[in-house]
Amino acid sequence: MNKKTAIILITALCLSVVTNISLVFLYRKTVFSLQKCNEIAQYNAKLTTFRNLFTKNIILSDQAVGFEERMKMEEAARNLDDQGIYSLWQAFSKSKTSEEVGLRAKKLLEALIDKTSY
Repeated sequence: MNKKTAIILITALCLSVVTNISLVFLYRKTVFSLQKCNEIAQYNAKLTTFRNLFTKNIILSDQAVGFEERMKMEEAARNLDDQGIYSLWQAFSKSKTSEEVGLRAKKLLEALIDKTSY
C-alpha cells in the first residue's frame, strides 16, 4: 500500500469516527427530547382528565357531587403531581359557603384552562 492510499484510508476512518460520535450524541439528544415529550403528554392527559371531571361534576352539574365522584376527582388531582392545582382543589373542596365555592371553582377552572392552553 502506498503512502497516498494510507492517508486516504486514515482520513476516511477519522471522518467515520467523528460522524459516528456525532450521530450518537444526536441520537441521545433525540431520545431525551422524546422522553420529555412523553412526560408532557402524560401530564396533559392527566390534567385533561381532571379538568373534564371537574367540569362535568362541578361546573355543569345541577346536583351535589357524590362521594365516589369526589374521590375520583381527589385522586385525579393528586395524580397530577402539580402542587398548584392540588392546593386549589383542596381549597375548593374545603369551601364552606356558596360564595366561597363559586370563587374557588372559578380560580381552579382558570388554572386548569391556563395549564391546558397552548
